[in-house]
Amino acid sequence: MLGTCQTKILIADRDMRMAESLKLLLASAADRILIARSAEEVGFALNNDIPDLLLIDLGLAGMETYDLIHRVQQRDPAIPILLTSAAGDPESALSAMNLGAHGYLKKPFEPVELINRISRALNQVCVHRKSGAINAKDQTSAQRYRFLVENSPDLIYALDDHGRFTFANRTLKRVLGYPKGTLIGRSYHKIVYHRDNHKARWVFNERRTGRRALKNTELRLLRKNGGGQASGLPQKSLTVELMAVGLYDKPAKRSDKKFLGTCGVARVVSRRKLSEERLFHERKMEALGTLVGGIAHNFNNLLMGIQGYTDLLLTHCRACPTRDAAKLRHIQDLVQSGAELTQKLVGFACGGKYLVQTVDLNELIIQTLRLFVTKRRDVHVETDLGPGPYMIRADAGQIKRVFFNLFINAYQSMPGGGKLRIVAQPRKMVAGRLLPAGCAGGDYVRIQVSDTGAGMSSDTLDNAFDPFFTTLTHKGNVGLGLAETHGILKNHGGTIRAASVIGKGSVFTILLPLNPDPGPTS
Repeated sequence: MLGTCQTKILIADRDMRMAESLKLLLASAADRILIARSAEEVGFALNNDIPDLLLIDLGLAGMETYDLIHRVQQRDPAIPILLTSAAGDPESALSAMNLGAHGYLKKPFEPVELINRISRALNQVCVHRKSGAINAKDQTSAQRYRFLVENSPDLIYALDDHGRFTFANRTLKRVLGYPKGTLIGRSYHKIVYHRDNHKARWVFNERRTGRRALKNTELRLLRKNGGGQASGLPQKSLTVELMAVGLYDKPAKRSDKKFLGTCGVARVVSRRKLSEERLFHERKMEALGTLVGGIAHNFNNLLMGIQGYTDLLLTHCRACPTRDAAKLRHIQDLVQSGAELTQKLVGFACGGKYLVQTVDLNELIIQTLRLFVTKRRDVHVETDLGPGPYMIRADAGQIKRVFFNLFINAYQSMPGGGKLRIVAQPRKMVAGRLLPAGCAGGDYVRIQVSDTGAGMSSDTLDNAFDPFFTTLTHKGNVGLGLAETHGILKNHGGTIRAASVIGKGSVFTILLPLNPDPGPTS
């Protein structure tokens, strides 16, 4: 017996007394010893209780020894076969050895020689068995880790010492939209957003190890042709949080170490970043609304005082020169302009939701368009208002003001004329997705107002809804149209987003909750 390695020997000899003697002699070398007197019994043993070693006499009855060896080799080529023979036919023994037998003993043989040969053969069997178990365990472990790496929701990669991909898991290929195998051998610069290339040199292609290696560093990655289907995000780039570490052939503290490459893990945080930006924008607009509302209130009080004193002067100055009366009336006109400006500020701060009724949104859009196109023949208007009607609870006048502001904004971006398109469709919305904090999910109507104007840069988009922000410097434009629009929609439980491409135009997307209870219709 060989430690914890359980072994079996099959003795095949037509001489039963010889077989029993061999069994007693080898009792200490194996855990179990079986005896077969014919080739048929050997075949039965191979089918039911596979031995670890065969000791076969060349004169075994019932089958040519060569056929028996061939059958054993087919069953398991790793089973050692020792041949014995009293005839002393070296040619037969050599032929059997060529077929796969492991050794040959001529009867009579020394018991010590037989035991030594059997022990060596069984030792090899145990070593092979343990090696196979270790290899199987390693293979199982490798399969398990490969499954975890390939199916991880994170992007996992490895680079060589020149920054070329040697491995990229399925998630990285799927999220970025690259077919299988196309990244291997390519530089990491291929998937890094161009503005982050310098940063990626020290982060994506990290050379440091241990605590010195950067962790949770944000980086932008490019998506092939707009990105993979699995990411569910429309941007051409994705923001990821990256952790990477350098790999060396020797411990990092050794001065003679050689850099082998980098391995890293990246987690897509684009949705989280988008949510953070929306939350920041909502809080910023809320703070601005509070500030502007307070200023508008106090400013309105000042205007009322100026208006009152101007009216008194005009009343008591009937004998004043015409020139002085005209100046007083000019003051009244300026006060009226200031009051209109204050009204816009209040619309931004409070939303201007005064007379709420159940109204048909499509009808409001059509009415506003009729007013807009009266003197703007150079703008081609297209509408796709869907199945309709879309009944909402709103102040009809304020919703018209929203659309008029957007139409005017589109018109001003197309000084040479262009196309204005309005599309309305019902949408089932989920709270938290594309809706600001506090807006419940449910049935909404989505309105998209798009133009073919000059478009806006990313910096302009970031500030488009801020009060007093404008890219137009001509008289009368104070930059409150979109700010007022944002305030009105927010107060109606809706939201507005803007997207734009320089030279191709802009798209404003509005979401307003549909009214489940029709109620009185205006």
